[in-house]
Amino acid sequence: MKTLLTIFTMLLISFSANAQQNFYFGYENGGLFDRYHYVNSKGKSFVQSSIGGIYGINFGYRSGTYTIESGFYGLYSSMPIVEYDYNTSEVELSLSMSSGKENWLVPLRFGKEFLMMENRLFIKPEIGINLIFARDYAEGKSNMGWATGISFFPGDSIVPGPNSTRAYGYVPSKFNLGIEPSLTAGFRIWKGLDIYMKYSIIASLSPLYYETITHISETETVTATRSMLNSSTFQIGLKYHFKKIE
Repeated sequence: MKTLLTIFTMLLISFSANAQQNFYFGYENGGLFDRYHYVNSKGKSFVQSSIGGIYGINFGYRSGTYTIESGFYGLYSSMPIVEYDYNTSEVELSLSMSSGKENWLVPLRFGKEFLMMENRLFIKPEIGINLIFARDYAEGKSNMGWATGISFFPGDSIVPGPNSTRAYGYVPSKFNLGIEPSLTAGFRIWKGLDIYMKYSIIASLSPLYYETITHISETETVTATRSMLNSSTFQIGLKYHFKKIE
C-alpha cells in the first residue's frame, strides 16, 4: 500500500508541469462477472461466468488530458452451480448460483482522455495495477461451497437418489496483485461534472478462488476442480472536478 502511495505522489509531481490541472472525486457501481474454469477427471472442461456486483469511490488528478487515480471498491461475487450430467460427465450452462466471496480492491490507474464535441464527450482508455484484499480468507481451510442432491456438510446422507455433487471452496491468499485495462465513455454535463460508463477486465496474477468438487453417481465417483480465471465489470459512474475544465 505504501508503494502505491509513493508512486502516486511522484507522478502527481511530474504531471504538474503540464497544462490545466485539477483534482477529482467519483463514485461507480455496476455488475461484476467472474469467469470460472472447470475440469474433471474424465477430461471434460467448461468455462462459465457468474453475476455479482461492484461499487466504490475513486479520487485522482487530471493534468491536461492525462489522469492518475486511486480508490476503494467492494467486489461481491456469486458462484454458479455446476449442472453436471452423470451419464456423460459433461457440464452445461446453469443460471443457478450460490452466495459467494467478498473482496476489497485498491487500484492505481493511468488514463488518457480523447475529447470531442467541444470537450463535452470523452473516451478514456486506462491501465491499472490492483491490490486485492480477500475478506473471506481462512488459511488452509474451506469456508464456502455448495451442494446438489446432498447436504453440504460432510457425513450427512445423500437425499434422495444416488446422483449428487458437493463442492468446497478455498481462497488461496489474503492479498493478490493484478492488472486492470479499462475503457470509459462519458459526457461532461457541466465543466466540472461527468457521467460515464466504464468496462474493465480485472486479471489477478494468481487465482483468487478455487473449488474441489466430487460428483457421485450409481456407477462411479468423478472428481473435479474449478478456479476463477478473471473478472469483467460494467459500471456507471459520476465524477466531480474541483476545478472547472475549460
